[in-house]
Amino acid sequence: PALASARVAQARAMLMLGNGASAQDELDRAISLGAQPSRIRHLLAQAALLRGQAQDAVKQAEAKDIDPRQAVFAARIAGQGYQALGQYPAAARAFDRALTLAPKDPATWADLGRFRIATGDMAAAVAAADRAVSFAPANIDALLLRALLVREQYGLVAALPWFERALSVRPDDVPTMIEYAATLSDAGQA
Repeated sequence: PALASARVAQARAMLMLGNGASAQDELDRAISLGAQPSRIRHLLAQAALLRGQAQDAVKQAEAKDIDPRQAVFAARIAGQGYQALGQYPAAARAFDRALTLAPKDPATWADLGRFRIATGDMAAAVAAADRAVSFAPANIDALLLRALLVREQYGLVAALPWFERALSVRPDDVPTMIEYAATLSDAGQA
């Protein structure tokens, strides 16, 4: 309980579960135990974003002392934060920064795809999803995004193979199972 690195590991687990409040608690404990905020700033940003505090997420993600090894992740979180704030030009710049640092990062391409959906640019969203899948054919996030876009563009039945492909990679992925089940139901295959 008094080991900062254990608290950071626990925070990472909470972030993976989408629990921003618990992650923030663990990160606060880690800092009180001696963890340097600059080394975990990207995690602080993600926790803030999950808690619905987009402005704080942007502030953390755009801090000058971000660990350079986490710059891509921080730029992605900044982009998501700006997007949540409706500051689309700033979001686009943040995603561009992430792509400049890591042009083949599938997570960045998937985030960019979701951003393009939010801005109504479906052609760019499809292109971004295709890039994400091409760089990481077994990335569940990229596959789910592509499935959703195929469903929107070509219809329910056309999307089923994409959902099945995603579930072959990770059969226990709840968001994919939910979207697949909804698609099957809407297609009359409940």
